Amino acid sequence: MDAINHRAIEREIQQGFQEHQIGSITQCVEPITYPFTLEWLKDRFNESAEIQGIPVERDGIVVGVIGRSALDRISENWRGQIREKELSLAIGEKPRYLHGDDSIDRVFDEIVQAGSAHIPEFFCVIDRNSFMGFVSFEQILRRVNELRNIDMDKAKEVQEYLLSRAIQTDATISLRAFNRMAGRVGGDFYQSSLYAEGRRRCVACFDVSGKGLSAALTTTIVGAFFTALGQLVSQVRDPAAITRMLDAFVRELSPEGTYVAAAIGYLDLEAKKVLIQNCGLCPVFILMPKEQGHAVKLLKPHLPPLGLGELTSLKQTFVEVDFAPGLRIVMFTDGLTDMRDGDGYPFGEERAQSLILDSRGQSAEEFVALLDKTTSEYQKEARQVDDITVLDLRFS
Repeated sequence: MDAINHRAIEREIQQGFQEHQIGSITQCVEPITYPFTLEWLKDRFNESAEIQGIPVERDGIVVGVIGRSALDRISENWRGQIREKELSLAIGEKPRYLHGDDSIDRVFDEIVQAGSAHIPEFFCVIDRNSFMGFVSFEQILRRVNELRNIDMDKAKEVQEYLLSRAIQTDATISLRAFNRMAGRVGGDFYQSSLYAEGRRRCVACFDVSGKGLSAALTTTIVGAFFTALGQLVSQVRDPAAITRMLDAFVRELSPEGTYVAAAIGYLDLEAKKVLIQNCGLCPVFILMPKEQGHAVKLLKPHLPPLGLGELTSLKQTFVEVDFAPGLRIVMFTDGLTDMRDGDGYPFGEERAQSLILDSRGQSAEEFVALLDKTTSEYQKEARQVDDITVLDLRFS
C-alpha cells in the first residue's frame, strides 16, 4: 500500500472517533509477523517517513512496537533475522494497551499520576477487542495541549463577550475600561448593567482570587448574576440586599476558598445619586468636579471580599455622591499597583495615584491610551503576573 493511500485510510479510521478520544490520534499501521529480517523491517519504515513505529505480532498477538529511534539505535548490531533477545530489546517491556474510545485527558492524567520512572514510547490501541494501531506518548501530550488550548480559547471568547456586554452607557454616564490579562483568560471582570426596570445601574470592578481558567469561571458566575439581576429580579432595589445576594451567589457556586474583591457603584438614575462600596479592592478614587473644588475622596476597602459569607449579617456602609457634571469615579485592581519592571520593582500605590490624578483634563480615550502606554513602558520585557483592569466612570 502506498503512503498516500495508507494516510487516507488512517484518517478515515481516526475520524470515527471524537477529537478527545485516543482513537482520533492512533497510528493505524499493519503489524509485521515475527520472525522477520532487519532488511524487511527497514523496508517497512522506508514506505513512509510518517511511520513512527511498526507493531510486531507473534503467535497472533501484538507484543509491542518498534520505533524508528530503536531501529536507528541498534540496527548496526543486527544482521539477518531478528532474534528474540534483540526483539525484546527493541520493543521494551510488555505493551500497555489503551482503548480507542478512552479519553485522552484521562489517559494522560493516569499516566502522569502513576509516577512511573519509565513511560513507554508507544501504547497499543484496541477497538472492539481488536488491535487498531498504536499511539506515542508524544502524540498524547501534544493532543492534550491542543485540547486545553481549545478550551482556553473558548473560555477567552466567552470572557471577552461578557466584558463587551458589560459596557452599557447613556447620555449622562460614560464608562471606559482598560483591561490587560496576564494570560488568555483571567480573574478580572467589570460590569455596568441596568436593573429595577431600567431605573438603577450597577457599575463594578471585580478581582477574583486565583488565576487562569478557574478564576475565569468565577467571572462567568458574576456575569450570570448581573444578567439575572437585570432580567429576573427587577424588583430588587436595595443596594445592601444586592451585595448580600452576590456574596451568597459567589459562595454557593464557586469552589471553597474562592473570593472576589470588588468595588461597586449603585447608581440611582432617578434620585441622581451613587452609593459606592469597596469590598476588598484597591482604593476607589472619587474625583469631584471643578465646582466642588476638585476635591478627591478615597474609598479604601471597608468591607470583606465577596464569597466569604461575611456580608450575610454584617452591616454595610456606603459613600454617597450626587451626580454632577465632571464627576469621575475610578476603580482598579491590584494588577496595576503590583506590576513589576525589569528589576522586579512594583509600580506601587503612589505611582497609581499620580497616574489617576494627572489624568484630570484628559478625555476617557486619552486616559485609556495613557494606561496602555504606561503599563507597557513600565513592564517592558518583564512578565506580567496579574491581570490589570481600570474603570473610568464619568458623569456629564
